[in-house]
Amino acid sequence: MLIDLHNDVAMKLLSHGVSLFRSGGKLHIDAEKIRKSRPDALFCACYSDPNFLGEDAMEVVRAQIRILRENFGHPESPAEIALSFGDLDRISSAGKTAAILTVEGGYAIRDRLEPLEELFRHGVRLLTLTHSMATDWAGSDADQPGRGLTTFGEKVIAKLNELGIIVDVAHASTETQLAAARCSRAPIVYSHGGVRSLVASSRSIADEAIRAIAEKGGVIAMSFYPPHLMKSPELDPVWLNRVMKKMQIVVEDPSVSQLEKFKCLARMFEEEQPPDNPHAGLGVLADNFDHVIELVGDDFVALGSDYDGIPYTCTRIEDLSKIRRIADYLRSRGYSDGRIEKICGLNAKRVIEAVLR
Repeated sequence: MLIDLHNDVAMKLLSHGVSLFRSGGKLHIDAEKIRKSRPDALFCACYSDPNFLGEDAMEVVRAQIRILRENFGHPESPAEIALSFGDLDRISSAGKTAAILTVEGGYAIRDRLEPLEELFRHGVRLLTLTHSMATDWAGSDADQPGRGLTTFGEKVIAKLNELGIIVDVAHASTETQLAAARCSRAPIVYSHGGVRSLVASSRSIADEAIRAIAEKGGVIAMSFYPPHLMKSPELDPVWLNRVMKKMQIVVEDPSVSQLEKFKCLARMFEEEQPPDNPHAGLGVLADNFDHVIELVGDDFVALGSDYDGIPYTCTRIEDLSKIRRIADYLRSRGYSDGRIEKICGLNAKRVIEAVLR
């Protein structure tokens, strides 16, 4: 069993105008890499940039859903969209990969629950509550980290539970993560990131939140991006100010459509990477697994690569075709086959079975 809880291939497909079948080497995930690695399920995010809110955000999400449907609906596609646990079982048993649609960032929601119903109708089965900015109803760890869920935010969680959409608290503030775990009636996930005891950043999860997610029966999935997994230099303020100004120019340009702005920002995000980011091997990934296991046991850790949402990965797992090397490395580190199976897919499968009806 192999399940990856987070990738951003939809953003890349849209921003670069490529397909899974003609990627020009631009993608961590494409049709050939899926065939080679044979994952049972890939959670494919439709990224909702916080610069776009309400209907503008929904327009960007719809465009990514369309492009995923076009690619996974292709007669030569090695993957098929799954809407339920039964679909995952059927697709996997047929030797194909189940593609599960997600939305990363709840910026289309604003103060209405109806957008959640639309997302469900479009096939979305996981919602990452926030990204790099807080929503009106939930705090982000990169923006207003002291905020949790508002009363309306609790209603969002209840509606997600009702619909059968997995609650994802990656990027959320610790207060939001704890509140989501308290009020959700179903297991929740942290789909991609690192652990704060090893790296103090907005892309890492605190021990108290790890415990809360485990107590709810959920999973904490580790990203493959070294800066999420280990200490990194402070961001250069000169570099950051320059990038923010470039983004602002794009966002405020009245001559460009919202969708074209999104594509431009996505390409800019890919190209404008912080100087002096660290590089590392699979050891740092395993260190993060170890911490979660020591804290709550091996039933609550999973894979959340962030492929196509990050500029580079830990060495040896540079794209999806190489993801099974993780199992080989963990085996060399002394992990049992049973523990490896849990990390690589069985734990995530348990959550999917519990939530996706």
